[in-house]
Amino acid sequence: MANNESTDNYADEVENRWGHTQAFAQSTSRTSKYRPEDFQAARLEAEQAEALLLEAFLNGHLSSSTQAKTAVQAHQDAITNWYYDCSGEMHVGLAEMYLLDERFKAHYENIHEGLAQYIHDAIIENSTSKKGI
Repeated sequence: MANNESTDNYADEVENRWGHTQAFAQSTSRTSKYRPEDFQAARLEAEQAEALLLEAFLNGHLSSSTQAKTAVQAHQDAITNWYYDCSGEMHVGLAEMYLLDERFKAHYENIHEGLAQYIHDAIIENSTSKKGI
């Protein structure tokens, strides 16, 4: 399958699942104005957040640690900065998807085995701590 076919299939899936949401509308509006360098900057910010998460994981920091919380915030900020306002609740939904959707899980597991679970747990911990629970 050609890359543009898989990209088109993914775009169709995204629209079918979330096309009715405000986040989808906001992301579509923002990205419609992006130049290639904007997409590159968005990818770089996401990679930097992933690097912080990986560093916290490899250094043995608990998912509730300050290092993990900082990395999770960078992850959430990257989404908010470039795509849509990513609330804590939405971030938790993404965390669940990172484990349940094999494509997302594989992305993080290809970076380092166990990273998908760590990111999930760190997002959940960060969300819980924000709520004061």
